[in-house]
Amino acid sequence: MNENRIIVFTFADCMGGVSSFNRNIINFAGKRPGFSVRVILMNDEQDTRSKFRDEIIADEVIEFRYSYWNNQRQMFKKLSALIGEEKGCVVTDNAYTLNVLKQLGTPKSIVQLVHDYYYINVARDYKLTIDAWAVHSSFFRDVLYAMDVERFGDKVEYIRYGVEQAGEDFVEHEAGSPLHLLFLGRWAESKGVLLLREVDRLLRERSIAVRWTIVGSGPLEKELKQQWVDDKEVRFITAADTQEVYKILATQDILVFPSKFEGTPVAIMEAMSRGVIPVVSDLPGGTREMVTTATGFLCKSDRAGDFADAIEKLYRDPALLKAMKRSCLKASGELYDIKKAAGRYFDFFEKTALVPSEHNRQKKLTFNRLDNPLLPDKLVYWIRKRKTRN
Repeated sequence: MNENRIIVFTFADCMGGVSSFNRNIINFAGKRPGFSVRVILMNDEQDTRSKFRDEIIADEVIEFRYSYWNNQRQMFKKLSALIGEEKGCVVTDNAYTLNVLKQLGTPKSIVQLVHDYYYINVARDYKLTIDAWAVHSSFFRDVLYAMDVERFGDKVEYIRYGVEQAGEDFVEHEAGSPLHLLFLGRWAESKGVLLLREVDRLLRERSIAVRWTIVGSGPLEKELKQQWVDDKEVRFITAADTQEVYKILATQDILVFPSKFEGTPVAIMEAMSRGVIPVVSDLPGGTREMVTTATGFLCKSDRAGDFADAIEKLYRDPALLKAMKRSCLKASGELYDIKKAAGRYFDFFEKTALVPSEHNRQKKLTFNRLDNPLLPDKLVYWIRKRKTRN
């Protein structure tokens, strides 16, 4: 290739599966001849989630701080300048980025990462701006096809995702000792984290000894900890980074994940890679592809009894517990190895970057009257923030 091209990633600067997804495919793809990588971390002032802490291995890592209180015309131009005028590809799942590209244009091709139904809606809203889509669940590929086969039919690439693998060893559970149960995710209503206490109550009624580790952070922290205030068999951890998550996983038996909304949960992949059996909500998408009768249990998301039944089955049958742990490791190594997946994603990004983009710059920019180029950003910020408080 005679001309160096650039792949620009933009994603939210916060802990979670989406950020981990981007970081992993960047870090494990390695150097790509003829391409450099720029990462723009979208630091939204209104986003209260914990900031992303994992190292990102790229040629450039830039923090873009913004707020919806700012003068958006000025913010759009700043982000557009960071994305740059070089040829290549923008890889994003971020709606703010897509709005900037829609209004200001770019010489780069645009790939959207689709993780769940929220991103399906983003794909619909920006389908004339985006050039190609990458999905890590065959279910969401089919949803896009069904929504608009003419637009999405030959533009969607299904590529399995992956995580770091641990090999063939796992910590074996001693028969009769307490099961180590783990929740890994945001402490929010959509993750079903408050159901864990009811699952625990049912297990204790059945004389099943368990120890809980609840990993994450989120808006329900106070209520969650109050539920368990008198329980000594639980610990709460806010992991510093992905490596700490893996260290915790290496000591666990079962992932208990009663989430109400998911795409392809990274938590399930990470658990399986350490021989931790997923007992999780039965949700359409990547969950059903990963969790089979050999590797875990699918439960109704709001039925604590379903989760308790699955855990009891594993507790009463140590041979089954051991066999399913091995099945998780085997399936993870064969299907969800990030070292294989990252290269496939970059192959797709590079192929897209070499094809001239279909999208065009809008003829007329659409902004609020406060986004006038003559109004100072600090003044606009002050006015909007004051209106929000009132």
